[in-house]
Amino acid sequence: MIFDRLTNADSYASLPTVREALNLIARFGGELPEGGYESADRGIRLSLLTIQTKLEADCRYEAHRHWLDIHYTLEGSELIKLRDVSQLKPLGEFDSEKDIGFYTGEAQAICRVKAGNFLVCFPQDAHMVCVAEGNPSNVRKIVAKIRIDDCF
Repeated sequence: MIFDRLTNADSYASLPTVREALNLIARFGGELPEGGYESADRGIRLSLLTIQTKLEADCRYEAHRHWLDIHYTLEGSELIKLRDVSQLKPLGEFDSEKDIGFYTGEAQAICRVKAGNFLVCFPQDAHMVCVAEGNPSNVRKIVAKIRIDDCF
């Protein structure tokens, strides 16, 4: 897991594809092309989302095996709860085709991701996104997905 501000993107030179995705996020900002952006040769996909946060009871952890996620907040804020996926209880079978599994358990860490912050979740980092801080509210964010094989 990496939690930082977008202004520090150049600090991640040892993770060139992560740094490239952060630079793309900075370049596009909230003006992603219709349908998002995909760099197939670098294994990077960007999506622009406007979502409403939810009560924790309505959320669940998710984790991936072949992709890592970068959650970058443009407007609003959300809590993202984290725990090592090996310490959680699966909620059904892992969907290999969609590269996603869902889990339940207690948080190991909680990040308040507000405008200008990003959170990188590696495959071991199960993440519960869109958790409300008090009352549900809207969050505008970019989610980048990076094929883990292209990351290093």
